[in-house]
Amino acid sequence: MALLVLINQNKNIKLHKAIVNIGNKEKNTALEKFRSYRENGVIHNEFHEDTWRLSDEKDAVILDFNFNEVYIKKHMSYYSVGEFKDILKCYICFCLGQFVIGTLQEMLHNIKELLYNTECLSKVPTKRYLLGSTGIQDFIELMPFTSEGMIRDVEIFEYDSVRKRDLAEYQSYFLFGKILEDFWETVATQSEKIFYYPIYLWWHISFIIPVRVTEFTLIPQKSITKRNGVRYIRIRRTKMKGNSSKTVTYKIESDYKIYEYAVPDKISGMIFKYKRLVKSYKDSNIDSLFVDEIYAKNNGAAGYGFFHYRHFSNLLDTFYCDII
Repeated sequence: MALLVLINQNKNIKLHKAIVNIGNKEKNTALEKFRSYRENGVIHNEFHEDTWRLSDEKDAVILDFNFNEVYIKKHMSYYSVGEFKDILKCYICFCLGQFVIGTLQEMLHNIKELLYNTECLSKVPTKRYLLGSTGIQDFIELMPFTSEGMIRDVEIFEYDSVRKRDLAEYQSYFLFGKILEDFWETVATQSEKIFYYPIYLWWHISFIIPVRVTEFTLIPQKSITKRNGVRYIRIRRTKMKGNSSKTVTYKIESDYKIYEYAVPDKISGMIFKYKRLVKSYKDSNIDSLFVDEIYAKNNGAAGYGFFHYRHFSNLLDTFYCDII
């Protein structure tokens, strides 16, 4: 099979080899990777613990390796529950550096759901979408107890699948923009403008520069530069999307690259005004334009210390409920 293992050499993560099973040699490689990421502050637990906390400077997730032990014992004779947990932890370690931490959490959830829907990989699931989940094909090919029918169906599913994302109708976008502008120009108080400013700024920036929400929330503190009379906005762009050979370091400085885009004076003026409005608030604890002090209390996320994409999501929900 073609699962790439990433190992640490002189603090550089390199593609090392492909594996076809998880034996003692592979377990040692996984433990080596685990210790490397733990020393680097990405993992905050010991390998033997059943829950791991992972962080990447802008987010944190919990990986829960607990299972319904009665179910596992009933349907899996190849490994004991403890052995299977260690095998699964090794698999997740192999995926470190290939996927962002949110995807690792999603993968673990999908593997559990697949196990519970297939009697531990002994039959094809009725929920066909599980076969196309990230990391599933590599996982089941590594498990020596996977039925041949399962492997065949995953390959067929991968071949036949065509994923398309449906976009909302253009009228919905224009209506949102009209409501936002009317609110801003007619009834919004200064406190409401401070609260909803990230939405207002996101709407105007994303209209001329397509930008992901996380990239938007990571706009640097010094976000506007000027050269030859032209103002530029500095935006962090992820290096991960569309780059299967890129290693995830879980560090903002390495996983994102700052690009500059020419913007009209209206955009730069909005950013300067936002800075004036929030100058009395505590700066983010990462290099970010936005403050989080206002939103931590409203979203129950006081532990972030910066404007998180969940703040933005909750802020957008609040705008829909209270304004729209």
